[in-house]
Amino acid sequence: MEDQGCIFLLEIRGLLLGGFFPLAKCTSLGWLSCASLFLQVPIDGHLGEGPADRFSLPCRSGELGSTDNTVLHLPESPGYAASHRAHSLPGPDWGPQGRLEKSLEHLRRQMEDALLFQAQAEETCALWQKMVETQRQNMLGEFERLRRLLAEEEQQLLQRLEEEELEVLPRLREGAVRLSQQSAQLATLIAELEARCQLPALGLLQDIKDALRRVQDVKLQPPEVVPMELRTVCRVPGLVETLRRFRGDVTLDPDTANPELVLSEDRRSVQRGDLRQALPDSPERFDPGPCVLGQERFTSGRHYWEVEVGDRSSWALGVCRDNVNRKEKGELSASNGFWILVFLGSYYSSSKRAFSPMRDPPRRVGIFLDYEAGHLSFYSVTDGSLLFTFPETTFSGTLRPLFSPLSSSPTPLTICRLKGGPGDALAPQ
Repeated sequence: MEDQGCIFLLEIRGLLLGGFFPLAKCTSLGWLSCASLFLQVPIDGHLGEGPADRFSLPCRSGELGSTDNTVLHLPESPGYAASHRAHSLPGPDWGPQGRLEKSLEHLRRQMEDALLFQAQAEETCALWQKMVETQRQNMLGEFERLRRLLAEEEQQLLQRLEEEELEVLPRLREGAVRLSQQSAQLATLIAELEARCQLPALGLLQDIKDALRRVQDVKLQPPEVVPMELRTVCRVPGLVETLRRFRGDVTLDPDTANPELVLSEDRRSVQRGDLRQALPDSPERFDPGPCVLGQERFTSGRHYWEVEVGDRSSWALGVCRDNVNRKEKGELSASNGFWILVFLGSYYSSSKRAFSPMRDPPRRVGIFLDYEAGHLSFYSVTDGSLLFTFPETTFSGTLRPLFSPLSSSPTPLTICRLKGGPGDALAPQ
């Protein structure tokens, strides 16, 4: 390159923005290198031998002594070109190739992060799937063990019930056969004596001693006394705990209470008092029946509640339709919209009047209602046994819990209060 400088004709040909190449961007490259790099123009020796060979570049403020954004015209004058040799031109890091390399490096780092995130996501999916499968197997295993436990318990109960049947029923049948034979013997002797009474006096006296002797020989043997209560009770392990999933908070409705009933302030306990209260005789109030309804109304779903009965000698619990005649004086039966269990000291009864003795009266009773299934059952929470189940029916309309202390007692009927969240036991006040 001559001392007088080189004049380059950089014909951008639309390759660079605005048709101009920023002069200040080529500080570290020579003009030949810059032109060859970005324009791919072979530069051999000198370019721009004639006066027309010149190019125009914008010169920024402070660069080459020019004003802002003015166009720099480089003429053939060696002095003019030499005045710009002192400017340092930018290196390749600021050019398109440098920017592309930096972008490529950034994308590669992003790619590494993306691959890492992808691996972590796949590992998380696999771990989550493994956790779900493990939990599924745990559930299947637990319920299978529960089914086996229930099946074994069922077989044991059925076996004990069968053994009890084989022990007691033959004795009852034997006693029935013996009584039948005695009845036949007595019937024969009665017929013989009746016929003898129709004979004349001479015939009446004939063989009378033998007839009287046979009458005296007849000794009636009473049947064997067999306790009419089963030793084997229906007790399903964990049933009460399962039913408690459907428990709800039940309180008493004072507007439905018989005037002889006394309710606690929290409306969870009821007793039968000695005096009749002066209360409005509204259609909602039970009278003369000593009953009170719960505030809750059921039109669907499963519901469970527990009542502490303590050592009471009588009580009645159940449900009834909301539109029943509360001035009813007759029997509170299912045909009238009442499904109640009555306890009378040594036995309980339903509206069907089917009495069944009880070995151990419960101190707490659980009531389970399945509206859609038409199912209503009563359980002894004390030992987890089934007390009574109504035959399946079709419920219609609104049902409400019913409570009746029946008789006066220091021990009230108390609706058990829920203790906290799911899984907690029920407790009285």
